[in-house]
Amino acid sequence: MAGSFKMLLKLARTAGPAVLVVVTQYGPQLRKLMNENPQLAQGITSRFQRVLGVGGTGSAPRDLSARCQVLREQVTFLYASANTAEVAQQARLWRDELESIERALPVLDAMSRKQRSVQRRHLERRIDVLSQHILAASLVDDIEDAEVAEEATKAEETTQDGSTQSADETPPPEADKPETPGQ
Repeated sequence: MAGSFKMLLKLARTAGPAVLVVVTQYGPQLRKLMNENPQLAQGITSRFQRVLGVGGTGSAPRDLSARCQVLREQVTFLYASANTAEVAQQARLWRDELESIERALPVLDAMSRKQRSVQRRHLERRIDVLSQHILAASLVDDIEDAEVAEEATKAEETTQDGSTQSADETPPPEADKPETPGQ
């Protein structure tokens, strides 16, 4: 499974500095989670590949639109799984930014070639920055969810171990005496 972590690190480098910081910051936890849960590893790497692979070098409006659509899916997921009000608010802001970009795409065709080129590069940079932040937030959310699930599993195991009374334990003295009314 070390190969999955290496692939994630490579994808993070491609995605940009915001994602790379998250991957290096949470490196030990990520490595552990990916080793323990291959489905999580596959899900994270496939999500990164989808976001990075769509319209990788293409700058046509439909490629920018496809990138926005993939990012919108990620933002929707982040909003739905938000653990705090801040995360939900940030997801709403990202959604609004993506909608703004999508509204600007049809206008590109009406511009002169020079203006279109300048505006397209500007939109690509905005999408690249959004991609970095959304992927970073998505990765942090995955790590937090996995940690919460792990803690819940440990708590459940502890509860199950503590609730079963072994045969060599003696019950408390009150349990031996029957209750009699009037005493």
